Amino acid sequence: IGLLSPLLVGWAIDTLRQEVRMATLLYYGGLLCKHRDATGVRVSLFVRSDYDALTRRGLIVRSIDGDFTLPPAAFGVYRDPARLRLDAGPVDVVLLGLKTTANATAYDTLIPPLYDSKYTVILCLQNGIGNEENLARRFEPERILGGTAFLCSNRVAPGEIEHTEHGMVHLAPYLENFQAASAEATPEAIRELFSTSGVDCHVRPNYVEMRWRKQIWNVPFNALCTLYDQTTDQLLATQGMPDRIAAIMHETIELGRRVNAGLEKINPTLPPHQRIRCGEYRLAEDADAIVAEQLAKTATMGAYKPSMLIDARAGRPIEYDTIVAACLRERDRHAPDFRMPEIERLADGLGAMASRV
Repeated sequence: IGLLSPLLVGWAIDTLRQEVRMATLLYYGGLLCKHRDATGVRVSLFVRSDYDALTRRGLIVRSIDGDFTLPPAAFGVYRDPARLRLDAGPVDVVLLGLKTTANATAYDTLIPPLYDSKYTVILCLQNGIGNEENLARRFEPERILGGTAFLCSNRVAPGEIEHTEHGMVHLAPYLENFQAASAEATPEAIRELFSTSGVDCHVRPNYVEMRWRKQIWNVPFNALCTLYDQTTDQLLATQGMPDRIAAIMHETIELGRRVNAGLEKINPTLPPHQRIRCGEYRLAEDADAIVAEQLAKTATMGAYKPSMLIDARAGRPIEYDTIVAACLRERDRHAPDFRMPEIERLADGLGAMASRV
């Protein structure tokens, strides 16, 4: 996504190997495009395999919130992010939404043509833990914004998206001293852009809590569905599995609390440009209610296939490292005395599978 002056949105998508994340980004990109008269945003899509479909018939979205079709003239289509930079100039905000297995491509190929070190903000809308930290090693850390999308959507054909549940987006600055050089790139401005486009979007004060809130669902369901080759409804119908899922969720919530506490101790010893935004961590206080809510919501999703399961069935690399293995790394870094037998058991089984892909 690139927000420029005048506002321009470019959605960076690698459709060759990123079908699920493409569904997410095309859904949000489609909403921004649909509401462009209200927001003043121009939408451009970076695509590969869907290029012909989008330029020929446009974007088709079938959604529980209302179907819509956007003609090709409603947005720009690019195969190369450098071309957008040539056409529109420097980018205020780059939205990174690829699978984390493609981060090397994003860092080396997709982001640099759009990025200006003086003012470009990177909004990382990826799954898992550690993505913003890795981005901070390559780009200016004070202009990195974390984001999570709570969305059920699938790409059912080239240029065709099916949205079945949810759609909320959470945003949080990665560092305490987050800086946006333009008014269009502040967290509140981006929240307003999403909200005006029909997306339930919120800015969260605690980056750590925001990231671990998404992990509560991702760790058990992405991993277990992949490990047992089952959809969410099949998993929930398996004897003893809801209890195992709940145990993994509780471990994830507690691990996030300990990571947050560890960062709160470290931050005062660091210079301002290295302090990760943390603070009040409310997930642990509401753990039982959160777990019950997550299980209940998942039960309404039907035969949903998490992104990791889709990748595994297609023989593609899975996001094991950032979703599951990251839990072990963060435990070792911030809470080495914390025992989490269910996540460790999950890592043993899924890690062996990931190494074979």
